Amino acid sequence: MSDGLASTPRRTRFPRTGSRCHNRCMAPEPSGPRPRPSRYASFAARLKDAHAALRDPRIPASSHAELSKRVFAITAMARHDITAAAQRLEAFFAELSGLSATGFGAVPGNPPGKNTATQG
Repeated sequence: MSDGLASTPRRTRFPRTGSRCHNRCMAPEPSGPRPRPSRYASFAARLKDAHAALRDPRIPASSHAELSKRVFAITAMARHDITAAAQRLEAFFAELSGLSATGFGAVPGNPPGKNTATQG
């Protein structure tokens, strides 16, 4: 007489092969000079740098939104043309370094860090 429950299959136990022996069969790492990273890997590392630069709290919200959109557009472009995306990314970094030199959104005639609103 069945109670309506299907019998569960027995669990099989895999044979023990020793402690951590699965790594012994792997080929050792080649010695000598490592190959140069591909252009995709170097672009990905540079794109990580761009995202890290956008986390700078000194960037004003208005500039941050525009810069974020540019980085996302560069990311989307990389799916189709990595060379053009790399050129745009370098142009982005050039503009970002220009912004940081002027104090992230400061008026170009005023030195960064100087509050001109309280000077009279």
